[in-house]
Amino acid sequence: MNTKTKRVSIFLALVLILGVFDIYTKHLVFEHFSVVILTSAEQKLEQSMQELSPGVFVPWAPPYRPIKIIPSLFNIHIVLNRGAVWGIMQGQKIFLTVVSLIAILFIFYLLLFKPEMEKFWFPLALIMSGAIGNLWDRFYFGGVRDFLDFYWGKHHWPTFNFADVFIVVGVSTFLLIEFVTSAKEKKETV
Repeated sequence: MNTKTKRVSIFLALVLILGVFDIYTKHLVFEHFSVVILTSAEQKLEQSMQELSPGVFVPWAPPYRPIKIIPSLFNIHIVLNRGAVWGIMQGQKIFLTVVSLIAILFIFYLLLFKPEMEKFWFPLALIMSGAIGNLWDRFYFGGVRDFLDFYWGKHHWPTFNFADVFIVVGVSTFLLIEFVTSAKEKKETV
């Protein structure tokens, strides 16, 4: 097995493992934690929050109460996000699906036909696995299943999932590698 084939095999294995992990964690949470239904007062509060910031969160129907895991820090909160990150672009399923497919194909193109992209195989695997996990949800559930809910006092981060983590860490790692290698190249030319 040559080096390129080995590298592509490792890349695909990582994408598969992380993609399955994301989809499986969503399945576990949505199957086993979706039993805590909101009271009518909580539903009214949730509805008024939706009216104040429309499209930020689209609750999985029926609405579910967040389950406190670490008080004042972390909840499991079942949400179906029909948009992109932070709930933007609500209802744009076709556009977001096409963008995800283009991103996946573009990553394959970069890895197979651009040897200079070899240094980015790990962050690209993270980005691709996240894109595949969220694409799966859009296709099968009409939106992305989010459940990780972090907050500190009144400061609340939008609910997300592991696919989102993979994408953010992948993009951050990609940028870090690019920054470090370009700084190194500049030093060598001076």
